[in-house]
Order: sequence, then structure tokens, then C-alpha cells
Amino acid sequence: MPLKGRVTFAGQDMARLEIEDRVAAGLSLVPEHRELFATMTVEDNSAARRVPDREGGCRKIIRAGLCAVSRLKERRRQLAGTLSGGEQQMLAMGAP
Repeated sequence: MPLKGRVTFAGQDMARLEIEDRVAAGLSLVPEHRELFATMTVEDNSAARRVPDREGGCRKIIRAGLCAVSRLKERRRQLAGTLSGGEQQMLAMGAP
């Protein structure tokens, strides 16, 4: 039985886009198990999840995210495995 429907985000059809284009549009996945690197810092986990742009803007994105979530900004040098469950979820969502 064929599936029907559309997958849209911000008015754009996402179904046929490559994964990189979906991420560029602002979509992401937060796995239930968070999949963080427990022995790496908050900042290093953020860097591992970002793809640098041509101008080296990866660090800018991380700093902007850390500023947006002050709780994680305060913990940027803390090991991800020592964060609370909620803080780990914020980190997994790519907030920083």
C-alpha cells in the first residue's frame, strides 16, 4: 500500500532534498539516547556535530548557540557526561 502525504518545513518540500540541504534548512534529529561524547566537553561535542562552512564559520555557530543557551555557555568546558539529563538534551538538540 503506497504512502501518501507531503513532508514540508517552513513551506518548503523536504521529501526530495539531500540530508545536507535538510540540515541547512534547519531540520535536525534528537535521538532518544542523545548520542553525546560523554568524555568530551560541551564545546567539543558542539564542534563534532557541526560542519564547517567555507569561511570557517563553524566556531561562530557554536559560540552563537552557547550564547543562546546560557546554561550551556556556563558549562562549555564541562564534560558532556556530567550534565543533567535536560542539559544533555539541549546539547543533543544542537543548541550550542
